[in-house]
Amino acid sequence: MALITTFATTPLATLLYPPWYQEKLKAWRRGEIDWDTGEALPTSSNPDDEPKPGRPATTDRVRRLLVYLTLDNMPSILDVVSLFGIPSAANSQSHPADRTDGSKQATATQTLRDSGKAVRAHGLRLLQLTDRDSSVMTVSQIDEYNQLDPVVNIFRTLGQLHKIAVSGEVAVMPEPRFAEALVSKSTAISSDLILVPWDKTGVPGGAQTIAEAVNSKLVSSFTTIVKPLLQIPDHNLAIFFSKPITTQPGTHTPRSVRLTRKYSFSDVKNDIPMTMPVTNLSHHIFLPYFGGADDQLALIVVLQLCERLDVTATVVYFTAGESDTYFITASSSYHGEHVKFETVVTEDGYEAALERASTETQPEGESPSHNLIVVGRRAGADAVRGKPSYRVVDEVREGLGAVAAHFVASGLRVDVLALQARTNIVG
Repeated sequence: MALITTFATTPLATLLYPPWYQEKLKAWRRGEIDWDTGEALPTSSNPDDEPKPGRPATTDRVRRLLVYLTLDNMPSILDVVSLFGIPSAANSQSHPADRTDGSKQATATQTLRDSGKAVRAHGLRLLQLTDRDSSVMTVSQIDEYNQLDPVVNIFRTLGQLHKIAVSGEVAVMPEPRFAEALVSKSTAISSDLILVPWDKTGVPGGAQTIAEAVNSKLVSSFTTIVKPLLQIPDHNLAIFFSKPITTQPGTHTPRSVRLTRKYSFSDVKNDIPMTMPVTNLSHHIFLPYFGGADDQLALIVVLQLCERLDVTATVVYFTAGESDTYFITASSSYHGEHVKFETVVTEDGYEAALERASTETQPEGESPSHNLIVVGRRAGADAVRGKPSYRVVDEVREGLGAVAAHFVASGLRVDVLALQARTNIVG
């Protein structure tokens, strides 16, 4: 019986999934055709949109995003993923009563999806497989986890709110295979970018723990997840470091969690503020540009995020006097109002970038907004001059890159996104 099953597997698989179906599935995963109609998706026919030497191609953008979901970084990572959603102007549509039955008005959302600007995001939640019986049972119930896992469900809800086509799944495996699983999934869905948060709990998978050693928490994520991914040459990688959570000015963080007093109901009512402050919902991005493939990828991502009406960016090219063709072409071809390009001539790129980052992310006299620093991970290898004034452990510098690690060590309370461009460019 076993032999019969073995020899019958291949003919049955070919019968159920013929070659034409497999080719259609591959083309659909690459985003080349529409699944329902089988027709090719529209592409730009404008000669000006074709890639040229030293010129950023307008078709270069993130269309498929793979997100590594962890529990401790969920608020910050959701905030970043939301920026890839459909621009605010595309959310408007006519009232259903104003549409005729014969010809429904095409919404801006549909138009945006057809033009190839919509982003599809897939969240992958990795749980550690151990030798315990309960862990083995988890594998047998993986389908139920995909439906009930709270982290994946939160990610799905985000997609509905921000007009992003999202999906999510849970995988259970040994910890050393986490990076391999991310690369395999990225290849399967043909993602343009792998977004990995820097897990600061010190436990893979985002388990809730209390840790006091900052450096050990930073290093743990590098050794378990980030380091193997940095060795993969054919995937774009984004490492997200969220700002530390602090208390209000004038207060301190207790060393231990314990009850210090008993509250009556009247005391609690007086202690909790009755009105919540209105926060600034806008986003501002700062990109220190030094040149190189990683900075070019960072610039492409920033320009895409600034398609939203509530996102602005400042891109500063720090140079000792050289010119960068890519930066010049991008700045001259951009005609919007959300991105400001500048060039700063300096011999100390580290300090100049840090000083400007402090101004851009913590402006005086303005209500705080959601700030983000985007930087190329390998920026600084040759182009950044000067010497960092803050010391960080080697693993953090190797993981985030010299410039991003300099920002983190300086104590800036701002999220940092370090991007590494793939080195193997496939046809």
